[in-house]
Amino acid sequence: MSLNPSLYATLSASGDPTQVTAQYVWGARPGHRDELVLRDRDTDGNGSLDQRLYCLMDYFNPTAVIDTAGDVQERYRYTAFGLRTVMDEDWAPIPVSAVDFDFGFHGQFLDTETGYYNYGYRFYSPEMGRWLSRDPIGEKGGFNLLEFSANSPANQNDHFGLDLTPYTGSAPFDESSVRPEGEAENVDGHTTAEDDTKFWIEQNENGKCTLKGTGKLTVKIQIYRGVDTSYRDRYGLNVYEHERYHEAINAHDWNVFVEYVNSKLLGGYDNRKCAEIAQRIAYIRLAVNIHEIAIEHGTFDINAYGSSAVDISRMRELLNKAQRDLANVENEFTANNC
Repeated sequence: MSLNPSLYATLSASGDPTQVTAQYVWGARPGHRDELVLRDRDTDGNGSLDQRLYCLMDYFNPTAVIDTAGDVQERYRYTAFGLRTVMDEDWAPIPVSAVDFDFGFHGQFLDTETGYYNYGYRFYSPEMGRWLSRDPIGEKGGFNLLEFSANSPANQNDHFGLDLTPYTGSAPFDESSVRPEGEAENVDGHTTAEDDTKFWIEQNENGKCTLKGTGKLTVKIQIYRGVDTSYRDRYGLNVYEHERYHEAINAHDWNVFVEYVNSKLLGGYDNRKCAEIAQRIAYIRLAVNIHEIAIEHGTFDINAYGSSAVDISRMRELLNKAQRDLANVENEFTANNC
């Protein structure tokens, strides 16, 4: 049961309270207003809730839904300001959700017709990174009346469109809660990385196909005001040097991924099936890369500070699963003489 003012059910267009089309179960994790646990849905309109999906969340964002057998049905990723990409279980982008899943960025519902998120008091456009209506308190909240999360949604949330809630405690990129000498520590800075990677297939009139792709990695470092920049971690690095090392991890692993794709996957294929298998390999290899990077970041922070917000054991499980998937698809690639 949820203690939050969240959506519990949706009804049919007739408004009949007995015709429930979907119902939701919410968690009550501290700091989370909208933590979806599961959704039951009537998929054929016969009045029976025949589909149950469990929602997997990173911190505030749903990243995947799984069925009762534990199999991934869809995956989701977001830009820093909330543009959503829907992917199938193999990380291949699809135009719309095949399971009608509209729970999205920051734990808010997405109006799929307009592309806006409903935060309760205001609608938000992830395309523009702005609210669509003015701040109800006017300039008391700042001169920019349409500014979203102080232009830093990776660091704070605005549950209703009225007030900011900074990420604290186990928030993303919280590098450590313990200094080497056991002294309590606040977060001094963080490094974020966002990739924009797409692969697509072009086919000519003779049936020949070409797999093409584009990709960009954007890495940002933020150092908070008032931090003790003279403090050094166990490697002897100050906060800026520490974050630059995180930047180097992202850059190195990204270059490894790019080299892999350019040398092994992009190019011409005799048939569409081989091109599609190569496309799946590319997206699964991207997943492997993401999990490897997370493990490297977490291990570095543990060695440097004594703890990390990254659940390394969980990341290793996900990495092993992605590596198995990669091996299976690569075998399929070979079996089809691609």
